[in-house]
Amino acid sequence: MRGFASEVLILSGVFLNSTSFGLSITLLVLGILGAIFRIGIEINKNQKKEMFFNAAGNFIEKVAAAAEHIDPMQHFNSKNVH
Repeated sequence: MRGFASEVLILSGVFLNSTSFGLSITLLVLGILGAIFRIGIEINKNQKKEMFFNAAGNFIEKVAAAAEHIDPMQHFNSKNVH
């Protein structure tokens, strides 16, 4: 169960509000910071994937553009047939 630590910290902070206010605030702040960092890491991963797919798409476009200039029938003219 990955990714639930911040939610557990936030819920613990809410339940401990009546018992220990200082500990409750600390748990809430840690839970919120953990969630923010997790979201930031996910955004970074998505940006890296997007950059990879853009680079791969550009490469495929360049290969396709270069292939347009090649004549596949140039090797099969009447002079080369034996």
